[in-house]
Amino acid sequence: MNRWFRICDPYLLLFALIASGIGSALIYDASYARSYRLYGTYFATEFKAQLVWLAFSIFVSLILGSRHPGKQIRWAVPAIIVTILGLIAVELWGTTMNGAKRWLTVMDKNIQPSEFAKFAIILFLAMIFSQRPIRSGKIKTYNTWYKNLDFVVWPQIQRFFPALVVLLILGLILKEKDLGTAAVVAFVAFMMAIPGKVSHKSVIAGALFLVCAAGFSVFEKSYRLDRIAVHAKRWESENVDDTGYQTVQAELHQAAGGILGVGVGGGHAKQIMPATTTDFIMATIGEETGLWGSLLVLGSISLVVGRLLQLAKTATTHYSVLILYGSAMWIGVQAATNFMMANGLLPAIGIPLPFISSGGSSLLALWIAVGASQGSLLPIPVTKPKKKTVRAKQMVATS
Repeated sequence: MNRWFRICDPYLLLFALIASGIGSALIYDASYARSYRLYGTYFATEFKAQLVWLAFSIFVSLILGSRHPGKQIRWAVPAIIVTILGLIAVELWGTTMNGAKRWLTVMDKNIQPSEFAKFAIILFLAMIFSQRPIRSGKIKTYNTWYKNLDFVVWPQIQRFFPALVVLLILGLILKEKDLGTAAVVAFVAFMMAIPGKVSHKSVIAGALFLVCAAGFSVFEKSYRLDRIAVHAKRWESENVDDTGYQTVQAELHQAAGGILGVGVGGGHAKQIMPATTTDFIMATIGEETGLWGSLLVLGSISLVVGRLLQLAKTATTHYSVLILYGSAMWIGVQAATNFMMANGLLPAIGIPLPFISSGGSSLLALWIAVGASQGSLLPIPVTKPKKKTVRAKQMVATS
């Protein structure tokens, strides 16, 4: 049993369980009223599905937690290939919901490959950066062209290759009209360059490129620019009940909750808002539990992020630092983005609240990160050389 289920850090597991447990309870609270009104049952489909996904996610996480870095590194390339193929499959055979094609329907289950892309990028970059030799000084140049090709040009291409993989995945996600997920992936990839010991010039160049790419992505599609423009005017009469409806309602109901909230189960947001179990679950949280409840939810996520950063600080291998730090950046920036979106600081961009919002793909991807983070703390076992058999020794002696 110890071979298959191993817990290196019980605090990380406990904090993730607390956050997921709070999320499941909130999903039930945000969905039972609509479910009873439409189907006559208090147990909504998304709540039951969330429980099944949670059980499966914890099981997968415990298995991954017993796999040491040597095994995890071998999964990096297959994981990134499967992710790319999944994103391409969405483009070819994806399921469209709410005007966006981001899902694959497999055995009546909707899978969102872009959610798994977040951790696949972390795993891939951790493999690359942990195995890459650190350069000291400038590369010596040679006079002959073929020596320049071998010792200068080819190493530069190799160093730039991870960026090409990231750009490919970002392009496929943007093809799905999912600017929010693409922004999270880009931010995590950029932040991993810091513990990855990428050169300062490359980091600055990457930052400038991401800023330019973000601007181009917004101006390329008119609806994205319109969304930003409308968001600034969401309280005007022509937008309150139209394009600005979700954000306006989220702000109103959170403000109505005040400090202590109107009471669990007594909220009105879940009666009228269509996304109160997913992207705008903070509307119900803020209304029913008030500021204290909102801080409790964010605090539960912060415990996970803080523990990951604490483990990264004390990790003994470069690979462990990269996995732990990358996972912390992902969960932290996604939680902050969702919180700012629900409070009107950002336009609605479709980002779930980690461990809290309903969604099987998101929950499974998060628990995969928790499991891989646990496993990254394991020591790599030393393999002993196989002893030669007596027969082999005799053959060597007679030769």
